[in-house]
Amino acid sequence: MFETVTYTWILALIVVVFSFIKWYISRNDDYWKKKGVPHIPRAGYYSMYKEIKEKGLAEIIKNSLKPFGRRVIGSFEFSTPTVTVADPDILRDIFVKDFHIFSYRRDFTSGDPIGDKTLPNLMGEDWKRIRTIVTPAFTSKRMRQSVPEVPNVLHFFWISPRLLTAFFLISEVLFG
Repeated sequence: MFETVTYTWILALIVVVFSFIKWYISRNDDYWKKKGVPHIPRAGYYSMYKEIKEKGLAEIIKNSLKPFGRRVIGSFEFSTPTVTVADPDILRDIFVKDFHIFSYRRDFTSGDPIGDKTLPNLMGEDWKRIRTIVTPAFTSKRMRQSVPEVPNVLHFFWISPRLLTAFFLISEVLFG
């Protein structure tokens, strides 16, 4: 009798724990729907891992944007809502005009004493200080002046022709 009651309580506890975990993970599932943003429904962790391994993250994002015909979609990283922006005008606003709002982002630090001090890895006041120092070096005039020198630098490092072509395509899109 005692063993049956114990097993019943253990089983009930397991059901409660798993129910809580399921609720906790899925509590934000309607986040993007409430905001009116087109979104990718959350997939199971195993199926998402398998898809990333087979196709690659860039291909998944590209395919995810197609059905919506939009340049902005919502998605989830585990239970955290994330947004993917593919519209150049919106990206320009985010990276130039409104970057002070987006200075707190995912932490990509690796423990490398030099790499962790680069602009993409800094946050808050450190990021702001370094950005004010570095920004004058990246004006459109200076970038246009440096583009013709890139092939010499890339040749010095023996960069493949594919990368060189990609660089020129990107610079043509950005700088006309």
